[in-house]
Amino acid sequence: MSLFGTWTMTMNRGPYPQPNRSPYPPYPNLPISVGQPSGSPQAGPTPDPVFEESLPYAEPTFALAISHCDWLPDRVAVMARNRPILLRAGTHVAYREICEKAPNWVWSRIMWGWGAAQGVTHGVYLQDDIDLHPDFWNVVRAMVRAVPNRVLALLSNHPFAPRALAEGHHWLRCGETLGTGYIVPTALMGSFLDARDRRPGTLRTETEDFQLTRWLVETGRRAWHPIPGILQTKPEIPTTDARHVYPCRKGYVPWTDARFEGAPLTSTDYWTPRTLPPDYGATVLGDTRLPRGPFDGEDVRRHA
Repeated sequence: MSLFGTWTMTMNRGPYPQPNRSPYPPYPNLPISVGQPSGSPQAGPTPDPVFEESLPYAEPTFALAISHCDWLPDRVAVMARNRPILLRAGTHVAYREICEKAPNWVWSRIMWGWGAAQGVTHGVYLQDDIDLHPDFWNVVRAMVRAVPNRVLALLSNHPFAPRALAEGHHWLRCGETLGTGYIVPTALMGSFLDARDRRPGTLRTETEDFQLTRWLVETGRRAWHPIPGILQTKPEIPTTDARHVYPCRKGYVPWTDARFEGAPLTSTDYWTPRTLPPDYGATVLGDTRLPRGPFDGEDVRRHA
């Protein structure tokens, strides 16, 4: 690792084959709402064509960026446990730890820009206060092979996620994408950054989570949340910004749940959707800056 916190391992590159059809149901090619969402400081941009539908990936390749507070002992200890999983022999990824002491909106832009510049199909973005599935990369590969063209929010932090599980789903869709951990196709990250960097300064300084969530919702997209989630936050580690205390910052259907004992999570078939997963709305608690979802925010909060 260099003085700047960057360590790059072997990185697989293209070229990739010609476009093929997506193996799962497409997005609607319409915006989620018309006009200005309640409480939003400005109307969303006109949704761009959902170009990712035809992006082909013969085999996914990855870059991994982790925002790491290497001056906090509890987070240093977490990273000491997680690095052997993330840097396991035979794992070919571009790797960087973002250790700058900077506001959320500054280090996240550094992280996203680095990820977008890598010659890989997907960027994986994690934080340093989490537990990981012990076979993290094999599960991630299976998930991305099954759903290659979506933003994947790895925590599944919706309190009603057990309802989707009870209905037989292995995914749910929601705009909310917590910074705890997510995967973005590299081509899609470029599109997000182009829109993000054109926004007024007040919107560029929102939290990492909300910047990505807002863009997904305003362009008619959703993140896909896996069931089970393959990350879990460590509740004993406090947030680094006490101004942003959030009740739904944990996973509600983690892989450690007894219901997933023996589940073939490293199998692409497990993650391949047979039907379009349920849409749980723009945000978990019904943030008034974005369109309302199917659930009452206070009802969700009572289950958090």
